[in-house]
This record gives sequence, C-alpha cells and structure tokens, in this order.
Amino acid sequence: MKGENQIFYTISGEGNGDADSEESWDDDRIVSFNRRRYVPAKKQKQKLNIGMAEKGQNAYGLNVYQPHWKRNPETNPYPMPKKLKASTIRISGSPVVSMSQAPKGRTAFKGPKAQVKDQGAFREKGNRKKKGNGFHSLILLILVLMLAFTAGIGTGWFLWGNDRQAAVNLGAIQIPQWVKQELIRKNIYSRPAVSLRQVNDIVIHYVANPGSSAEQNRNYFDRLADQGEKGTSASAHFIIGLDGEIIQCIPIHEIAYASNNRNSDTIAIECCHPDETGKFTEATYESLVKLTAWLCDETGISRKDIIRHYDITEKNCPKYFVDHEEAWKTFRNDVKAYKGDWESR
Repeated sequence: MKGENQIFYTISGEGNGDADSEESWDDDRIVSFNRRRYVPAKKQKQKLNIGMAEKGQNAYGLNVYQPHWKRNPETNPYPMPKKLKASTIRISGSPVVSMSQAPKGRTAFKGPKAQVKDQGAFREKGNRKKKGNGFHSLILLILVLMLAFTAGIGTGWFLWGNDRQAAVNLGAIQIPQWVKQELIRKNIYSRPAVSLRQVNDIVIHYVANPGSSAEQNRNYFDRLADQGEKGTSASAHFIIGLDGEIIQCIPIHEIAYASNNRNSDTIAIECCHPDETGKFTEATYESLVKLTAWLCDETGISRKDIIRHYDITEKNCPKYFVDHEEAWKTFRNDVKAYKGDWESR
C-alpha cells in the first residue's frame, strides 16, 4: 500500500438509517484492492491514522466515507445524501468502480491453508497430465517403430524380390542328359573344391578365343592344374560350343574362378564364338537360353537373376552383349519366356 493509489469502498445497508441496518454494519470495513491480503479497518486504525471520525483526509489522502447515519457534518464536510445507496464511488482522477467488483465477504479471500490446498490440487492435476502425456508418447513411439519395421521389410522385398525360394541343396540337383559332364581335376588354379552354398545369379561369359571349341576350352582349364607356383586361375561351370554342345567342367555345388568377387554366389557359363565380334552362333544361343532357364529353375532363383561379367567388373565380356544392349535385353526376355520340358519351380 506504500505510494499506491488506493480505492476504498464503504459498504452500507439499504441506506435508510434504520436500527437494523445500523446493527448489521457495526463491523463496517474498508476494502483495499492492491493484490494484498484483506485487512479489516479496525486493524488499520491501530497502525495508521485512518481518521474515521476525524477532520480532514485520512492517511491515504482520501476523504473519509462512513455510513451516512454515522457521519457528523462538523467533522465530515461531505456527508452523503441520506437515501443515496453507496453502490458506486467515483474519486477524482479515478475510473468508476462498481461494487460488484468488490469482494462479497471473507469467503472471497482464501487463507494460507486454502492456498496450499489449491496448489496441491494444481500439482496433482499437472502430474496426471504429465502421466497422460507419457502414455501417449509411448504409444506414438511404438507406432513409429512398427512403421519403420514395416518400411524396412517392404524395402527389402522391393530390392531383392519376393520370388526367391528357400535355399536349395545344390549337390542333390540331377544334371540333365543333354549336358555332357567332363569334370576337370581338383587343383588350386581352376577347381579349388570349395563349396558353393547359395546361388544368387547366373553369369554369362564369352571365351575370347574366336573359333575355339567347348572341348578345347575345357582342356585348357584342366591343364591349369599343371602350372608352377605363379600360375593363372580360370574356369567355369559350363562351356557351350559352336554347335550348341554343353560341357560341365565343375559341379554346380562348387565355386569356379570366373566372376571375380562374385565367385562365391554365382554359376558361370562360358560361350564359344566364331569371330572377333563375339556374336554367338544360333546353336550356341539356343543352348545358352535353355541352360540358363534350367539353372534358374533348379537353383530356385528368378529368371531375372541373370547378369553379364561386365555387370560385375565392367570387363568387355561377353563382348557382343556389352556392345549391343538390345541383344542383351532380348536374351533376358527369351530366357524368361522359355518353356522347358522339366518341372518349373
């Protein structure tokens, strides 16, 4: 209340001055609105010169207002009209304040215990709100994790396809009669006898030796076993000759030295060609389509899982399929559409 412009309200009865009204307002109080606690006028009189019955202004610079039936014209030069109801008081330089804004009694002012109780209820409500937010956050986190997991599965299905079958026992596959088996000797240069546990692609090669036959290329791979310490490593699972004959050099459940870093999960097919262009004869091409389709079906991979040596190392192999992209697409389509006399998987 120090230095503040205070507004005091006098609460009267009906304003008729009767005895009942006078008895009802014996504890007449001055109410102060300064965000401080309610202080009865009787206690203020003990500290400050309120001047309820004295001449002049009170301690706050305002004229003293009392119920009109208590006022003395000699001590208070501005008595209120007898029948005027003190509902609104306007102080010079101050706005009009209605008594409806004034507190109605002691219940309007809550003591320390009530304030502590209110604060406890507020904290309890906040804690419940926090607990609710935590539960919602947990549900949201679970939904996000499920969405991420589903997205990962869907991405894997899209990238690697959904038509790969379970792993096939490659050693149990029976080689058809139209394939001639002439396995080369086991050695560190062309047949290391390392197990091939899974097939992911079929790789197409060309022998890069125009006019040579399938038998000649098979014998070359076999002679690599007779090399010295620093020899050449090369081989393939199958070789297709100029007349369409097919020779198997290495079992399909063993790796061959043909496709560099993809030797561990691919089957290699070498093709003979009559000239430098690398284009296969019609018989060689037909045998290649048939053998490739059969291998895809027997090993459980898709007929789309066919690649060139070029697709692994960018080597110009097979030359004709690298130089003529349309011929390569045609070959893949022919393999996909081929209908053999064996049971498809």
